[in-house]
Amino acid sequence: EKSPGVLDWSAYDREALKFKEHGLKWVPFVIMGPWYATPDFVRQDPAITMYRCLEHGRDSKIPSLWSPRMRDYIRDYLKRFAAHYGPMDVIESVNIGITGDYGEAIYSVIGNWPGAYHSHAGYWCGDPLAEADFCRHVESLYPGGVEALNQAWHTKYASFSEIKPFSPAKAPSERAWQEFLAWYRGAMTSFAEFCIATTRATFPKTDIYLCTGGD
Repeated sequence: EKSPGVLDWSAYDREALKFKEHGLKWVPFVIMGPWYATPDFVRQDPAITMYRCLEHGRDSKIPSLWSPRMRDYIRDYLKRFAAHYGPMDVIESVNIGITGDYGEAIYSVIGNWPGAYHSHAGYWCGDPLAEADFCRHVESLYPGGVEALNQAWHTKYASFSEIKPFSPAKAPSERAWQEFLAWYRGAMTSFAEFCIATTRATFPKTDIYLCTGGD
């Protein structure tokens, strides 16, 4: 999909038809998030938010899982993919790649090629949408208000709006760090569940696999 809505399936059609000719089934790896597999027009969409690292405050070129617009693109592409290849009756199962460097259900670790974009092992939740989600999550943990949080975390926040994601070295306490990790990993789990559910909606009777590898 070099431009919005204009798809060229020809390279994969040749393979799919060859599989079908010889009685073989196909397991397509449908990669929808990493830099090397995301169309330019998606990354250039002003409604797309990129991952931003906590270590340097710099954006990656991988769309953030907190970006609602990215979910729109995922829904649309999966529908188009299923509509095109479903009738061929050649798919054995679908393996989905949702984010990370090569499609893994992890945050960026090494990047794709040196210098292609800012990437490293670290924490990728510094974008405004991630910050807002973390703030909402923390507030939900402490219905007693910011005073209850301050007592638990040994902090002196005046309001929940001051709370932003933090790196290990800047965590105010062990409890704060563990609650941050639960949110950070939980966000990836929730995004994986969205991607799997969306794939299931478009492939109701097909086995689905999720790529989870990486560091």
